[in-house]
Amino acid sequence: MVRPAFYDDPEFDYESYWQSRKYEHLAEVTALKNFVKTIGKRKELSASIILEIGAGFGRLAKFYLPLVGKGVLLEPSKKLIAKGKESLKNFSNWNYYKGYAEEVDKLGRKFDLVLLIRVLHHLDDPKLVFKKIYSLLASDGFFILEIPNKFSFKLILINLLKGNLSYFNPTRIDRRSVFRRKKNIIPFYNYSPWQIEKELKIIGFRKVKKLSVSNFRSPFLKRLLPLKFLLFLEKFSQPILGFFNFGPSIFFLLARSQTKDCYYFGF
Repeated sequence: MVRPAFYDDPEFDYESYWQSRKYEHLAEVTALKNFVKTIGKRKELSASIILEIGAGFGRLAKFYLPLVGKGVLLEPSKKLIAKGKESLKNFSNWNYYKGYAEEVDKLGRKFDLVLLIRVLHHLDDPKLVFKKIYSLLASDGFFILEIPNKFSFKLILINLLKGNLSYFNPTRIDRRSVFRRKKNIIPFYNYSPWQIEKELKIIGFRKVKKLSVSNFRSPFLKRLLPLKFLLFLEKFSQPILGFFNFGPSIFFLLARSQTKDCYYFGF
């Protein structure tokens, strides 16, 4: 697949983008800690091989690399790979590969855990990628997926107030401006968590846990409340609000095995 990587654009600095989003980053790390605790009860993480698709500059890798045997980082942007190699130089258990999510099957190996975070909103054909991930997982493997939520509480409220009832169909919504669509700038979709869950179940994934993440992503709240308090609220609200698909990001922990759907309230 030959196409330019959006994040190679010299005018866009993805690392700087995250510097003002410490709460959002730590909210995602909080969700990963929750999932890792659950996974650790079922398999030995220190011997596991983990794949992160769309690993960027290693933002989340710093969290999981100390816990696993090896990390494989797939990223299409040369610029972000270069930054990632510098950022992760204190770790030795990783390898970067240049490639898109749709090319993940070319890695040609099995993984104990696959992460797809902050990537789904860029995918034109998520089902294709899900199927490839399923085939790459070990028989007892896990898949962590982040869904940009079309039906967050905030977006539901906004569209109800506008009387925009057509918004509530299950199809994804393209958040790009008309100008960006005409210029064919990288897709940016929001999805229905219920619809994605149905598609995952058909492929063979089984839901282990669901969390609502970045529940307090509000400029007002981030100015008003200390970061530690926001993260305290975040930690204990993620499992509860996950049942309601409340926040802007919904995180799924999925298993490849054909076990019965279940939820855990572990923290």
